[in-house]
Amino acid sequence: MVRGKHVYTPKRVFALALELAQRFEKKEGRRRERPPIYPNHLYLALLILRSYFNWTYRETEAFFRDLFPDKPCPSFQALHWYMRKKLGEEELTELLELLKERLGPFNSLLILDSTGIAHRGKTQELQWMRRRFPRVVQGHAKLCLAVRYLKEPRLLLPVGMSVGKGYAPDPLLGAKALSAANPGGVLLADAGFDSGVVYDKAEGKFLQMIRLKGDGRVKDPRREKTLKAFRPELYRLRAVGEGIFGALKTRLNGRLGNLRLSHTKKEALLLVVCYVLRVLLALLRLLFSLLPREPTRRVTPAFC
Repeated sequence: MVRGKHVYTPKRVFALALELAQRFEKKEGRRRERPPIYPNHLYLALLILRSYFNWTYRETEAFFRDLFPDKPCPSFQALHWYMRKKLGEEELTELLELLKERLGPFNSLLILDSTGIAHRGKTQELQWMRRRFPRVVQGHAKLCLAVRYLKEPRLLLPVGMSVGKGYAPDPLLGAKALSAANPGGVLLADAGFDSGVVYDKAEGKFLQMIRLKGDGRVKDPRREKTLKAFRPELYRLRAVGEGIFGALKTRLNGRLGNLRLSHTKKEALLLVVCYVLRVLLALLRLLFSLLPREPTRRVTPAFC
């Protein structure tokens, strides 16, 4: 499978991101405010493109001028304002659903796990200093993913996501991520997700293989069923999901300084969407490479 950031050219990625953004754009009522220069789907497509290639604003501006020489590029403040005011977790989840429709159904292992994502804020105060000075301290958000592991193509595909504060409970985030995941397959999760909320979401949809807390007596029949179905040789594959968290943290490193918690959470979810977009483009390229080609004249499309 094709890997790396050069799976497709930036123009092809931007065209697909623009198409996805136009599909879920919602009509807004009239407001007494200054109308934006560009429609909302263009701002969203530029945000997806920046996260996909990990571009700076100068690289984004150079790409925009190449596409539209006669139009000014949206400023960094405009992109930041759009993410802060108009882009929410619901829109990013809907983007993930659109990408999953294109990828089709997958019936395989489902890994449920969470990780902390550090960020730094200017306005947080140190409690032990008795609030004398606002200091730069480090906090973190928590990202929870439901990841499909396709063993044959060796592919990791996020199919459900949720995000919360640093000390958000794993069962609530896990139940939210499971509600977006397509049913089927074996669910692998650690003891942090041993909760009735997760069992309610997974019942009838997945074969549950969750490590139980403690060594006491199992009273809940659902936990007893999970204990009987537990297979260590299959459960060890849960560690494969750590690879996707490592990749996301590597991409986010250095970009989350002095940001709000809400901005950090949106950056993490946007990067998950870009990861799935990368998988989709790689699979499409692999599919087209297997098709028989006829000796015809080469035609370059508009976005390629």
